[in-house]
Amino acid sequence: MIAYGCLAILIVYAAVISMKAYMQRKRVPTSEEVDEVLLTILNRGRDTK
Repeated sequence: MIAYGCLAILIVYAAVISMKAYMQRKRVPTSEEVDEVLLTILNRGRDTK
């Protein structure tokens, strides 16, 4: 009976840790978003001259 309680606590702990990891994960930008950001940075440098 105690073993089942420990197992339940372990499963809940693993679920909480995995949810934290999922929430902190960063989204990977698409190649179009990267291109847009790079073009914005390049154009911003060109406007100051």
